[in-house]
Amino acid sequence: MAPEAWIKKWLTVISSKTVMELRGIPCLTLEEAAPNKKAICVSRSFSKDVYSLDSLNGYISSYVARAAEKLRGQKSVCQYLQAFIWTNPHNGLPKYYGIDGIDLTPPTADTSQLIRAATGLLKRVYRPEFSYKKAGVILSGLGVEKFKQEDLFNEPYQDSRRQTLMNVVDKYNLDVNSGKLFWAAEGTSRAAWQMRQYHRSPRYTTRWDELLKVKTG
Repeated sequence: MAPEAWIKKWLTVISSKTVMELRGIPCLTLEEAAPNKKAICVSRSFSKDVYSLDSLNGYISSYVARAAEKLRGQKSVCQYLQAFIWTNPHNGLPKYYGIDGIDLTPPTADTSQLIRAATGLLKRVYRPEFSYKKAGVILSGLGVEKFKQEDLFNEPYQDSRRQTLMNVVDKYNLDVNSGKLFWAAEGTSRAAWQMRQYHRSPRYTTRWDELLKVKTG
């Protein structure tokens, strides 16, 4: 029921389309309305409180890389990115929750662009007087990858060399068991936050080197 002028001023294109759909005005094709995730969030709590901006940059970069993999996995591009950091809610010290977001024009699934945007947001919300227990990123305003949105000043992600590079990186990381390709901005944070798998069951159906061994005799 919001006024049209308010909708155009304050909402994104995706949100405006949603309003129109709720009013019974079709705006999305069947392909655009495919059952993909509407938003992708990757966040982790740290085993120890983190103080430095450099360390947080590494963690945020790793989370962006993981979110971007999921984004490309469902053949989508992202129009809006948010980054957030939390202090420890249980240590009895002053609390702080920092979050900021940025519009991405044109929409993209390029990990390097998303990392650059996320670390820029992190710099804006970081306050050195606090220690942090959790950080994360949210990708939203997701659109179908093959629909190309032209932009006067920036090269669209679709059909670009960046898209080709992302496809090569994803294919390599999917095909190999170790030695994954990752971004330098992630530093050593990727290994630090990834789930420990000391007691994971063998992956009989997806890994040759973990096939069940049968002894005879």
